Amino acid sequence: MNVLAGRRLVLYAPNAHIGGSLVLLQGLLQGWYADPPLLAYLDQRAKNKLLLKKNIEVNWVKPTLWSRFCAEISLKKTVGASDIILCLHNFLPLFSNTATNVVFFHHSLLIDRSSLRNFDAHTRLRLSIERVLLICLGRKRKATYVVQTDSMRRALNLWITRTGRTPDVWSILIIPFNPENKVISCRVNNKFKWDFIYVAHGHWHKNHHNLIAAWSLLADSGIFPSLALTLNENDRRLWDKINDVAVRKNLAICNLGSRPQTELIQSYGMARALIYPSFSESFGLPLIEASCQNLPIVASELDFVRDVCMPVETFDPHSPVSIARAVRRFLQDAEAIVPVETPAVFWKTMLQNVT
Repeated sequence: MNVLAGRRLVLYAPNAHIGGSLVLLQGLLQGWYADPPLLAYLDQRAKNKLLLKKNIEVNWVKPTLWSRFCAEISLKKTVGASDIILCLHNFLPLFSNTATNVVFFHHSLLIDRSSLRNFDAHTRLRLSIERVLLICLGRKRKATYVVQTDSMRRALNLWITRTGRTPDVWSILIIPFNPENKVISCRVNNKFKWDFIYVAHGHWHKNHHNLIAAWSLLADSGIFPSLALTLNENDRRLWDKINDVAVRKNLAICNLGSRPQTELIQSYGMARALIYPSFSESFGLPLIEASCQNLPIVASELDFVRDVCMPVETFDPHSPVSIARAVRRFLQDAEAIVPVETPAVFWKTMLQNVT
């Protein structure tokens, strides 16, 4: 049975070119199965990174405001009432249309009520604008939102209610999927290059600051686990700060940089565990990838983690002490607990130490 039944599907992803968005996009493009050609609006920066099937027609969008605006106009003129638009960039189209609009939502920070003051100025401005844009575009227009976890469904449902929308103009579907859809183990003979790997860019919510603070605490206790990071070229200032601490404290931390997905999968196989101290995720793709590698996971005790994996150790991501203790537990070098004495011992110890 052809579920499209003569309808055309348009994939609108004008900004997916790096990171998790690119991985999700590639998975969706490779998974396209229907007979009618898929019409896609894609970021030109991803042109050499994507594998496209013959039944996918692409309009390439340049990374400029003018090109994005022209793509929005083209989308409005192209679609009709029988078409379906899948928006992969978290937003409804800029201009209203008669098609069925579906928004694949995967950016938890856009609906988070937390302050943005800890982000750099550029990211803070961008996220502030995008939060306002999300509300303006979605307040009165009918749409179906697709998320990948129940935590994101709850968060999105709360955001939709908070922005004053009525139930008749929205619905939410939970459709989790693994873009790689193959389990390929790269772990060989338990020979590891690093104790931990953290696959993440350098945005504030990824919580590198508390992770490195935890590594400093471990060093103060004479424990020096090795850690591999995957910061990209936009994270140079963060890496400089991390490297400065690493040199002063003799921490075993290296930066692998941004790697193609195939190389990244191989990197998982070189680590004893994935550590994941992030504050907020819509899906946490590295958690899925690590699980497929049977790689132990040490992560934040937060809902988004438990949605997709079973960590072997968890911690409070706001506490470097908690992170350090979880690392020690994983390394089977747990910190001794404080002995609890009797009231009589309390009196004796106090009197012996007070002059």
